[in-house]
Amino acid sequence: MIVLCLRECGAGAGAALRRWPIVVGLTVTASVAAVMMGLVLFTVLTEATIIGTRTQLGSHAVAFTPFYRTSSSAAPVLHTEALARLQRGVAGGDGYSTVIYNVKPNAVATAPSLLLVFGERASVALSDPVCAPTPCAQPGASLVLDPMDPLSVAGLSVPMGQGLRPGATLIDPAAGVISLDRRIVVHLPSQTLVHLDPLTQQEAAARLVLIDPTQPEVEDFVRACAADDLLLVPSPVGDISSFRSATVDALVTLAASVAFFLLALAAMLGLTDDAVRSEAVDLRVRTTYGATPVVVAWRWAGFVMALMALPTAALVVVSSLDDTPALRTALGWATAVVVLGGVGVWCRAQWQTARAVTGVGALV
Repeated sequence: MIVLCLRECGAGAGAALRRWPIVVGLTVTASVAAVMMGLVLFTVLTEATIIGTRTQLGSHAVAFTPFYRTSSSAAPVLHTEALARLQRGVAGGDGYSTVIYNVKPNAVATAPSLLLVFGERASVALSDPVCAPTPCAQPGASLVLDPMDPLSVAGLSVPMGQGLRPGATLIDPAAGVISLDRRIVVHLPSQTLVHLDPLTQQEAAARLVLIDPTQPEVEDFVRACAADDLLLVPSPVGDISSFRSATVDALVTLAASVAFFLLALAAMLGLTDDAVRSEAVDLRVRTTYGATPVVVAWRWAGFVMALMALPTAALVVVSSLDDTPALRTALGWATAVVVLGGVGVWCRAQWQTARAVTGVGALV
């Protein structure tokens, strides 16, 4: 029985391959549409995450955009007043800051990228709770580290704590969504800011997020940094109008890619009707001589697999290129749509076969 079903499955695939010019065109079209569907859905999910985090921070949270004086030949160096106000901003739950790029740790040579965090309120921007007490470090899920390896930042020996969950992210007001799977998140006390490299201090000031600050607090911090040639422009973090616009654009693109795939699927249904029509005589003979509905179903299963193999393989390949959980989730949903489309084609073939074998109605 198994051999017979496999033979029928091969016959169905052969029926599709005999129409290879049309099949190639349809499967390539469906593959492009399916991959577009998954990637755009990933964009929608990312934008939704950013909107959710910014909404959680509230309309009164303030972030800063840095600018630099063109007349200055060196990078700004923050002095006592600016550093004191930066420390005050991340202490006591009034805000938080991060350093994503300009980190120079004293660590083993094989250490991955570090991401410095200051302030307990950073938990709002992190998908995982920030570790405590400070100093402490949390390795990303994709890292395999020796717990005995030393990690020293700003003169502090930082113990390694519990690792982050797979797919952990940081939502940064300027950089967007940052994956933490291959980073070590280091939570430091605010006092260590004065011991950091000038470039690190500069980035910490530029990425400061103040939560419910007073207007004088914002103005005093901006004035202190401007005195050190670091010009900061405050803006409300809760302003999500640009992200909403980007989300709407992504949703329109997602709808277009879904419609593109449905058009390819409609063409596949027409191709299925043609295949049933051409196989009708053979199907009647085989049914007359004892072929069961299960055997016939296997034939059309092979036909559908030939049609849907390329779109499914394209999604699997794209998913394997990046281990970001959100991307894999989006591509998983796109794969589910492709599978449902294949089931629809198979059901259409079964229905048309029943009509052809019984002679009830004409194939349309």
